[in-house]
Amino acid sequence: MELYIYAGDKILRKDNDNELIVPSEKEFPIDKFFKFKPFKLNNKESSYLIEIEENEIIPKGFKFEDIKKCRRFHKNEIYSRAIQAKAILNWDRTHRYCGICGEKLPPMSEDKSKTCPKCSKLLFPEIACAIIVGITKGDKLLLAHNTNFLKDRYSILAGFVELGETLEDAVRREIKEEVNINVKNIKYFGSQSWPFPSSMMFGFTAEYESGEITPDGIEIEKGNWFSKENIPNIPPYGSISREIIDHCFNKKKK
Repeated sequence: MELYIYAGDKILRKDNDNELIVPSEKEFPIDKFFKFKPFKLNNKESSYLIEIEENEIIPKGFKFEDIKKCRRFHKNEIYSRAIQAKAILNWDRTHRYCGICGEKLPPMSEDKSKTCPKCSKLLFPEIACAIIVGITKGDKLLLAHNTNFLKDRYSILAGFVELGETLEDAVRREIKEEVNINVKNIKYFGSQSWPFPSSMMFGFTAEYESGEITPDGIEIEKGNWFSKENIPNIPPYGSISREIIDHCFNKKKK
């Protein structure tokens, strides 16, 4: 039985730099270490999700690590389940009371829903949709520095989808708002769950149509067209942003 044990944003894993391994019930007897009942992950008997305090005593050979730093294991099935576990914890933590009547909500059901015992409101986990897009101009790619990035980090443009928008509408609007250019040939690339705290990233590619890059100065501090020969510091492997960047520069077919 796999145990996905979180303390805040940190997951408990074996101290192994080459592989992502979570503890089993044999290594962490649930009744011995925890004072509450865990709930099943993915409705599978072999996976349980648990939340503890980071100052809990843990067995030798294990450590807590920020789940974002585990992206290097993104091709690992355990990482996929760990990401889902994080999203479920976020949902459970932020929905403790009914938004209609204020009544305290019970523990979530097998399908991750909660039903208010007072007004019978049925609640399901909510996902915030976001788009991320790689914009090409010939053999060059638009990369920008967001004010929230590391000092020298560049990436492709992204933003949340607003009410009433299609994903393609959001792509056009975000690009126009952030760098004031127009695009064409918008194509879907892929998606990635991003539970920090509860987003789903929808990736796209697009081609430059018109306009001059003019950063908004609020979210985007600077941006430019980059070729494969002068790529700046970009996101690490394990993120959809990196996948799109590599795809655009290498002209790989999906």
